[in-house]
Amino acid sequence: MRLRQDRRGQRRRLSPAAVARNEARSLVVDLLGGVQPDRPLTDLGIVLGAGEIVWREVALELWSKPPGWAGWSRWGMVSCWLTSLRLVGRLPSGDLFGIGWRDVAGCVVELEADRVILDGPDGWRYCLAGAAAPVVAVAAVAHLYGLDALISHPGLACLRGPDER
Repeated sequence: MRLRQDRRGQRRRLSPAAVARNEARSLVVDLLGGVQPDRPLTDLGIVLGAGEIVWREVALELWSKPPGWAGWSRWGMVSCWLTSLRLVGRLPSGDLFGIGWRDVAGCVVELEADRVILDGPDGWRYCLAGAAAPVVAVAAVAHLYGLDALISHPGLACLRGPDER
């Protein structure tokens, strides 16, 4: 958790949700400014494609729903990289999970519920939930709807206020 000073000079902790919203805002600034992020990353054992750039690393809870199933299956917490080509991460089992931005057939951003739901081309649905959902939402909106949508997409409305202090 990050620490910030309030107006009286006292330090206070930001909630994980506030840290994630600030990180999402930072990603918007990077993307709109054409800045390539320079962030320290852990070694997830993922091989990047030619020209692929890692934008952020996040930890989220992953749920999936196969075509025709009524319920969701929980995979647990997943460390993921948001890149210029995909969202990719390592499952608790050690297997890789990934979905290319070009393969996403639908996207629902529900930041009030801390989740982003991605529909794959094969009928599978993926729910990425947790405090870092705003960061995933920014990457998804930028890829799927274009950079202009970062300013106007209704799912990102809660990020348009001031940074959390």
